[in-house]
Amino acid sequence: MSDMSERIEEVSAGILGVQTALMAARQRLGDKHVATFLDQVPEKGSDLWERFREFKAEKEDRPGNNLEVNFFHFIAAIVMPDAFN
Repeated sequence: MSDMSERIEEVSAGILGVQTALMAARQRLGDKHVATFLDQVPEKGSDLWERFREFKAEKEDRPGNNLEVNFFHFIAAIVMPDAFN
């Protein structure tokens, strides 16, 4: 198992949604961006999933927003904070 896979399992803390989202992000964005994201978030497991759900609700509830916010947007907002202001 690669170091990144082990890191994702550790951060996921058994939460399947987090693990699935991070593995998909790894495939789509690459290890470098996922590693940067993981370096910038202190939460793990259900706490990270809850932070994502709060982010999603906040962004989707903005007036005039037609975007379905997903985990990739969450990663982008953490790695590039000005992406969703």
